[in-house]
Amino acid sequence: MQVDSNDAKVIIIDDSINNIELLSDILADHYEVLFATSGQKALAMIPTMLPDLILLDVVMPEMDGYQIIKVLKNNPITAHIPVIFITAKSATEDMLKGFQLGAVDYISKPFAVEEVSVRVKTQIHQQLLIKALQVANEKLELLTRIDGLTGIANRRYFDEFLQQMINRAKRHQHTLSLILIDIDFFKFYNDHYGHQNGDSCLIAVAQQLSQYAQRDGELVARYGGEEFAIVLTELSAEKALAHAQKCLQAIEALKIAHEKSTCCDYVTISMGIVTIETPQEMTPENIIKQADIALYKAKESGRNQVVD
Repeated sequence: MQVDSNDAKVIIIDDSINNIELLSDILADHYEVLFATSGQKALAMIPTMLPDLILLDVVMPEMDGYQIIKVLKNNPITAHIPVIFITAKSATEDMLKGFQLGAVDYISKPFAVEEVSVRVKTQIHQQLLIKALQVANEKLELLTRIDGLTGIANRRYFDEFLQQMINRAKRHQHTLSLILIDIDFFKFYNDHYGHQNGDSCLIAVAQQLSQYAQRDGELVARYGGEEFAIVLTELSAEKALAHAQKCLQAIEALKIAHEKSTCCDYVTISMGIVTIETPQEMTPENIIKQADIALYKAKESGRNQVVD
């Protein structure tokens, strides 16, 4: 995996301006170099600057390097940042203490330019590689949650999210609503207009529905085939029903022609909605079952409607 170190940030923490200038001369052509002349200044900078590497002197007034690294490693925001000690304290016990506190390397003063360059380059490369792998893993995780056709959440993520919202609703004692949605006569649509147009229809419906699940605690997902699901939280049954009615109107407003529908000239949806207020009733199985029953009634009653 290729990584670019040109944008890497290195912070030098040393009370000696001469040492800071010397190290800056070695590193400035390859990295963005920051510095702090005291532990307090460094600890104020690092959580916001988030450098890729810290070069830390041990012997400093007020707060020495050992105290500084303890604070950094106890802070979850900065604990991952590698620290190299650069110090005149080169006794074995000093080096061991540094490693025990979390340092990744130890350079003794006076140092050779080449040694500093190589050791810094090694740590920067490792840190950037770790970051690149984290980003790749996050993208991979996102892909496992997204429906490949419509770009909205898939069934797997819906299941996870519903359980999370159930837990939150129980904890904070608020309502939870679930809407199950079916595109009316979608098989007829696919047979008449072809699967490519069928896919375009699914995408259009998904994107329109996603406009109605924008708040924290809300989600629209592809439930399977031509079925979708919307999770809503902290709405009364009346407000959740009104929200579903808006979704119904929004899909018909797309005016996607559907000659084979027996309920409308355009693509429409049927919706079953349930709002749960009692914690004991908040299980995924119960919520889905009730919403599915309501959806069945909507389809049996002529489609293009919401039933609660």
